[in-house]
Amino acid sequence: MSPIRSLSLTLLAAGGVGLLSCATSRAQDAELPKAPAVNILNYSVRGADIDKKAKDAFIAVAKYNAEYVANPKVYANAQEVVPNIRIRTVDDLQREITRVALAPLPDGKVGIDQADYIRELGIAFDNELKAVVKTNPTPIVRINAMRLLAEACRSGAVAHYPTITGLITSPDTPPEVKYYAFQAAANLLSAYDIANPTTRLHSNNAKEVNALVAALQDAILKPDAILSPPAKGATTPRSAAKDAENDAEVVRFIRRQAIKALGRCRFSDKPMATAPPLYPAFTLALVAISSPDIVPAPSRTEVAEAVIGICNMSPPTRSNEKMPYAQAMAEVVATGIANFAAERESSPQDNSLPWRTYGARLDEALTQWRTLFNPLFDPRKPTVQSSDVPGPVEKVVAEAKRVVLAPMISRNGAVSASTLMKFRNDTLRADKGWTSNPFVSGPSKTLPKHD
Repeated sequence: MSPIRSLSLTLLAAGGVGLLSCATSRAQDAELPKAPAVNILNYSVRGADIDKKAKDAFIAVAKYNAEYVANPKVYANAQEVVPNIRIRTVDDLQREITRVALAPLPDGKVGIDQADYIRELGIAFDNELKAVVKTNPTPIVRINAMRLLAEACRSGAVAHYPTITGLITSPDTPPEVKYYAFQAAANLLSAYDIANPTTRLHSNNAKEVNALVAALQDAILKPDAILSPPAKGATTPRSAAKDAENDAEVVRFIRRQAIKALGRCRFSDKPMATAPPLYPAFTLALVAISSPDIVPAPSRTEVAEAVIGICNMSPPTRSNEKMPYAQAMAEVVATGIANFAAERESSPQDNSLPWRTYGARLDEALTQWRTLFNPLFDPRKPTVQSSDVPGPVEKVVAEAKRVVLAPMISRNGAVSASTLMKFRNDTLRADKGWTSNPFVSGPSKTLPKHD
């Protein structure tokens, strides 16, 4: 593997902790920034005036975080250079950002009264942290700044959308930074429209949301979107095969974050007035069935994340598309869960994956998926069931839970992915309405044949 790619994987594996040390004198001479003596949450209450004083406070807090992660004492070996100083970790800073970067969700705790606060604080965090991510010469500093920016994105502030979309699409963004940029994208797409939290709309206008969704789709579908191809002559013929194998593992590791992020999109299709429509559910379906279009072939956990993402998406709203979508996606979900669980069936003692955790997440996702076919779905009451669930969806949810997920979670009984696959072949594909085209409005979006 090339030195750059090896470094990328090493930094990712470390989770952003300080791997790179600097000269002792430099670390000892660097003064740690002092936190601003201001509680910016005071400006989030109803009626608070977001004036110049408030904006200056936001900038001061954002600048403090940016300067802190860039300080040598933070990423150097603290035990050697600053043995008696309590240095805040990146986790500490993330928790503080989570506290002040309010996230609009359907629970109503954050509403339209906090809109100005979220917008202006987002601008401050974006400006300060983006500069560190893009210009700091130290890799670990860029990673840590990106981790903080990802946390700030939980607010869904509109300022973050072009920044995150740009980082994902830029060929100059290092893969270890893209990893956390995908986490930032997931956080952005998880935030709701602060003025309409019951509609499942995202926190920005359609144009900006669609641009981010398109960037995530490209990251999944284009083989070179995460790792650029190695320079000509960078590897010898003898090492080329090994490098390709290692690179594939790096791509899968980072791409899984892109798949999780795309799964936070709450709509199976995203019509656009001035461009071809987007079909994020179709992209995830290609991953779930391990389509040859996904290079390198997806890992089992990528397949599971794709299924979870599909189950988070509302079906098309056009009445003539609801049933074809349900029929096609029911098969996709069955195929994905069966392929994910196949190794657990063949090797019941396998511990290579957190099977129970994934089983519980898939089980919860399937339960939610049923509710999203309710045209009156209210995210404030996500467990309310409806009589509008199409038959194929009802059947695959019940069968997947019975033969795969229930025994996987409880560890009572055997996981039978083969039974679920037989159900897919004998029941779903035998249905006269079975289709491989989930979108009537997108006839070219046809799922390839798969076993």
